[in-house]
Amino acid sequence: MSDCTELSDRMPDVALGRAAWTETEQRHLAECADCRAEWEFVTAASRLGATLPATDPALVSTVLLARLAREHERARARIRLWSAAGLAAAAAVIVALWTGGRLGGFGRDGGRGSSTPRVATAPVPPTPPPSPAGSTAIPTW
Repeated sequence: MSDCTELSDRMPDVALGRAAWTETEQRHLAECADCRAEWEFVTAASRLGATLPATDPALVSTVLLARLAREHERARARIRLWSAAGLAAAAAVIVALWTGGRLGGFGRDGGRGSSTPRVATAPVPPTPPPSPAGSTAIPTW
């Protein structure tokens, strides 16, 4: 294994204080720009969580479970609300179908209550009887 690979493998342990550099590793680190750049990166990454306060797992789980319970209750409330809205819409459709679209007496028939549609008709002239075969007579109406 090369010196760079060995240094890379040991960097996390040295950054966390579980190991120390040997004299040979320190010399290589001083001479190799790539290893120095990687070492700066590893030490910066190891300091990221150092300023965060210690957390109590029991407290975190209690807070998390309480939040999940609140979210579950909110979801149930939304479902109840949408169910009520859906039932109200279905009831409105049923009433409209039942009354034939004449809600409040404002239908097409002017509120008279007749469910038979009114249709305008025009008089049709009587049809003349058929003329005898071969006749060239012009019908007169």
